[in-house]
This record gives sequence, structure tokens and C-alpha cells, in this order.
Amino acid sequence: KLEELYLSCNKISCEGAVDLCAYLAGQNCYLRILDVSWNNISEPGSIALANALRVNTSLVKVNVASNGLNDFGGQKLAESIGLNKQLEEVNLSQNSLSDRTCFVLSRSLK
Repeated sequence: KLEELYLSCNKISCEGAVDLCAYLAGQNCYLRILDVSWNNISEPGSIALANALRVNTSLVKVNVASNGLNDFGGQKLAESIGLNKQLEEVNLSQNSLSDRTCFVLSRSLK
């Protein structure tokens, strides 16, 4: 069973992220660590990741740094992070997230 997947600094873009998230949302996903930093997954990819995180029960560490995320995708991720009780570490650094996304994130973690 694959437990760690590091895809940092590739060119998976939003289409690849959407495909990967279909796997993350499935019952046969055993990944504990996912690094998709520096991949330009942008808004569609971040929304797909947010939807996958709502149902994924295996991930404990996710890195989506430097992906060109905006506030809409960031807020969807923030909501999902709050719902996912297995996550221990999430890296959202180097994205275009504003104080509004930080507010949503802080509310979802309460």
C-alpha cells in the first residue's frame, strides 16, 4: 500500500490534480502524506482537493504550497481542512490567499 506520494515541482496542473483527487476520494486510498507543491493546480485543482479532503480518511500531511491558489479555492480547502479530523499538517504557503481565507480557516478549525 502506497502511503507517501511526493509530486513537488512537476507539471500536473489542475487537470492532473483533479485526476489525483478522484483517487484520494476513493476507498482504496491509503496515502498518509501528499506533496503537490509547486504544480500550479490553481482553482479547479484546489476545489477538487477540497472535495477529496472531505471524504478522505487516511491523509495526515498535505503540502499544496506555491500552487497559485486564490481565495475561492483557498476557502473551500479551509472548510474541508476543518471537517477532516485525520489531518495533522497542511502547508498552504506561497499562494495568493487573503485575510478572508485565513478567517475561514480559523473558523473551520474551532
